[in-house]
Amino acid sequence: MMTENNQMKVTEDMRLSNDELCDLFHISKVTLYRMRRDGVLAYHKKGKAITYDYEAVMLSLRTCRMKVKGMTKLQAIETLQNYKTICEL
Repeated sequence: MMTENNQMKVTEDMRLSNDELCDLFHISKVTLYRMRRDGVLAYHKKGKAITYDYEAVMLSLRTCRMKVKGMTKLQAIETLQNYKTICEL
């Protein structure tokens, strides 16, 4: 059973991979590359693996720095929140 502290830690430490973001928002890896290059998305690189902090992606969506084609701002935020909820189960 998870305590409230453990749930907070999952959210704070939650990282998303390239593949997860591509699947969530129906975008290509090239689009993610452009977002990284243009400074729209903060990321971490360890070896060849690139990850994105959940909070950084959420901030980019809320401040309209990151726009997802075919989704409104609210739809993109809800998609990300739903994914987080599923991961916490």
